Amino acid sequence: MLVTSIIMLILGFFGLVAGIVLICMKKTRKAGIITTVSSVVVGILFTILLVVGAVNEGVKAVDEASSDSNYTSDTDTSSDNTADESEAAPEAEDTSEEGTRANPMPLNSPLSVAGTMTDTDTYDDFDVSMDITVIESIRGQKAWELIQAENQFNEPAPEGKEYILNKIQIKAYDIASPENKFNMSEADFEYVSGSGTTYGVDGSYAVIPNSLDATLYNDATGEGYIYGIIDKSDTDPLIKFLQFYFKAS
Repeated sequence: MLVTSIIMLILGFFGLVAGIVLICMKKTRKAGIITTVSSVVVGILFTILLVVGAVNEGVKAVDEASSDSNYTSDTDTSSDNTADESEAAPEAEDTSEEGTRANPMPLNSPLSVAGTMTDTDTYDDFDVSMDITVIESIRGQKAWELIQAENQFNEPAPEGKEYILNKIQIKAYDIASPENKFNMSEADFEYVSGSGTTYGVDGSYAVIPNSLDATLYNDATGEGYIYGIIDKSDTDPLIKFLQFYFKAS
């Protein structure tokens, strides 16, 4: 419509010019008047059509822009709400990871750990993976009887405390060189109370049966006992190796 109106206006303009020329000539004055009037009428008519068409196109463009703007706003609002919900909801502490103090490994459940160890001969560091398992727990009178039988000079636990023995099994693997080896002993482990206090041995030292002292090459397995002196009332003692925890009973 707009294109047609513009073309007709141009033709009307040329008709007006032609009419004026014809008016100036005596023989064609009447034809010139008719041509001029017709051109003016046509020009007015198509000017009105041009204006109406332009207004309609403008209204349509405004409506489309408004529609696009509303869609973007909805999307933005949804995004903002999502962000607000994400900020408002605190992340729950993850206590599902095995081997943490909040979720210690139970008896007879191996924990796979990987790290760097030092060769006992060359002192070279090398990578190693290990499966560590607490496979036995003995505490109280039975533990004291075993410790007393091992060495008569072992001293009984202080009042309110008792001995605990745990057998630890360690399997080594993923050592690149068949020459590399490392040692694991009872000194690598310590006991922690259920309430979070590290146990010592009250300045005493006990000789225990089959204490853990294993030198391990690749794919080797070693085991032995470790011991502690813990509170008799402690129902949930833990064994700690580096940053990993195991149930002691």
